Order: sequence, then structure tokens, then C-alpha cells
Amino acid sequence: MHLGRKYSCAKWDIDSQNNVRSGFVATAIPADAISTDLRTQNNTLSFWRCEKLDEEGISNVVLALISNFERLDKIDVVFPERSGFESDEQKLVQSKGDTPVASLRDLHVDIVHLDYESLGLVAKRIQKAIESKQVERISKKRVRELLIKAIQDDLVQLDKLKTSLRCKIEQEMIKRTQQVQ
Repeated sequence: MHLGRKYSCAKWDIDSQNNVRSGFVATAIPADAISTDLRTQNNTLSFWRCEKLDEEGISNVVLALISNFERLDKIDVVFPERSGFESDEQKLVQSKGDTPVASLRDLHVDIVHLDYESLGLVAKRIQKAIESKQVERISKKRVRELLIKAIQDDLVQLDKLKTSLRCKIEQEMIKRTQQVQ
């Protein structure tokens, strides 16, 4: 089983082909990656459970994340192995996720009681997942398709999306309806 979390390739100093750049050695974890992508609240870091790294598992994690976006955009998600966090003796707690997709809320997991040392271990697990290519880049077009399908399948209500995102999705759905007529 894996845990999914949004991340920024640029902050980890890795390009879209997982090539290290900007003069960092391969084992280095840039401070920007930790201070932005691993920003905690109440010493807790949020993840989404992914039972299998298949289309359904990845789509569920991505949908939980993108349905809470302010605007339509691409997303990069990293999928470190849950067992690695358990081996590091991290405390994982299931909690209700903050997503408008009610059926996915129970997939949410927090890593709690993080301190300087344990956050560093989390960073190493994420770096290992990135190096192992346990990542997915979801294009803006694919994000739009996932959201439209979720709305059509009654997984999420259009009015539960944030205003800017809702407007973009609504426009696309109207456009498609007009093309069919």
C-alpha cells in the first residue's frame, strides 16, 4: 500500500524526467522541498491512502486532492510506500479528509507527532519514492476530465467545488452539452 501527497518537482530540484539539477548532489533534499511541500500543521502531515498503484487507486487520490483546488491546474503526486513510514516508527492516524468527495474522505491518513528528526525521515521516504518513479503527473486536461466524470458519476456535487474551479468545469460541461445538440 502507498500514501499519496501532492508535491512540486521544482522544489525537490528534480525535473519532469527525475533528473537532478541546480547543482545538488543526488542524495540532497533541498530545504525548499521541506519548507513548502512538507509544511505541517500541528506537527501533522496529510496523505491519502492508495491501496494499489493502479488507475483506480491513483485516480482516487488525485480526485481527493484536485476537488479541493482553487482553480483548474495540473498536479504532481508522489506515492511513498506506507510500510516505509511504519518501519521508521512514524505514527499514522486515519482521519476524515478535507475533500468534497464524501466517498474518499476515509482514505485520508495523517502522520502525527512530527518533529525535526521524523520530518527528515518523511522527506527521505518521499525522495526515495521520487527516485523510484512512484510519481504521477496529471495534466490540466486530465484533471478536468476526472472532475467532470466525478460530477457525472455523482461522486462530487458541482456546487461543492470552489468558485473558480466550479466555473471552469461548468463552462466545459456546457460547451460539451452544446456540441452534442
